[in-house]
Amino acid sequence: MILIIGGSPFIRQALTDQLANSGLPYRLLVQPSKKGVGLPMGQGTDLAISSYSDLRGIRSAMQGVKVVYHLSGFEDLFPQKNLSDVDVDGLKIITQAATLSGVERFFYLSSIGADRASGFYFLKAKGIAEAVIREADLNATIIRTGQVFGDGDYFFTALAQLIKKFRLVTPLPADLKTILQPLWVNDLVTAMVWALEMQYGETLEISGPEQLEMLEIMELIARKQNISLKLAAYNPQKYVFVTQLLENVIRGFPPLAYWTDFIAENRLCALDSMPRIFGINPVRFHNHIDYLNLSSRKRKK
Repeated sequence: MILIIGGSPFIRQALTDQLANSGLPYRLLVQPSKKGVGLPMGQGTDLAISSYSDLRGIRSAMQGVKVVYHLSGFEDLFPQKNLSDVDVDGLKIITQAATLSGVERFFYLSSIGADRASGFYFLKAKGIAEAVIREADLNATIIRTGQVFGDGDYFFTALAQLIKKFRLVTPLPADLKTILQPLWVNDLVTAMVWALEMQYGETLEISGPEQLEMLEIMELIARKQNISLKLAAYNPQKYVFVTQLLENVIRGFPPLAYWTDFIAENRLCALDSMPRIFGINPVRFHNHIDYLNLSSRKRKK
């Protein structure tokens, strides 16, 4: 039995689809929520509900479990401000439960650039979380990724929403020369499942096959929406303040305020990481972004 913990709905959906197609049984562990838990579509789901601070509840969810995928990442936490509470404190209890339950493999989805000494809060929280896993008595594999894209993602969809809403002049934090290395969600979850065959614990860094400047990505998204892109760069601190304000007063405003740290520096890995480690040739960003044509999606509905 495989236990899946947390994760943004679009990554969790892709992983459960991949596991189902591979004939591998899985169970979801989700926290109680008034908003619902976003269960995978079209599948009967083995579901366990427990707070991440409840050791007994998590141990109960881990009965018969041999493999754990801990997916909790930035998209799962967004737009919470205290990332450490979810990513670190809860993780300590989860790793304790996994050790006591005899879990044989533990996979943690992290981020390229994770470092407990980082000056960026998100990367610092992920670095501390990685340290918690390494200190636990587990056969753990940490999978660091770049920006993951796919239908239902938060980051690239929010960029598309921003371009559409401000089509005359689109505001962004400087600078637009930050380089991203997008990884398609289906390639990510394929690698995660194939990692089951790797009988050792280590830290792996994987990402997409191309390194694109933020400006290039914005242009590709604008082109997909048939919009002529015009950008205005703002001081990052002022940008965060203004976008937080707008998110609070304008319904449906693209949720981008907390992404400034996420794109503040280049977070890259070797371009051949996926084929070299997993034998997977990952897709290019522009080939799988039809979902970012928001006008077309609205017409179809």
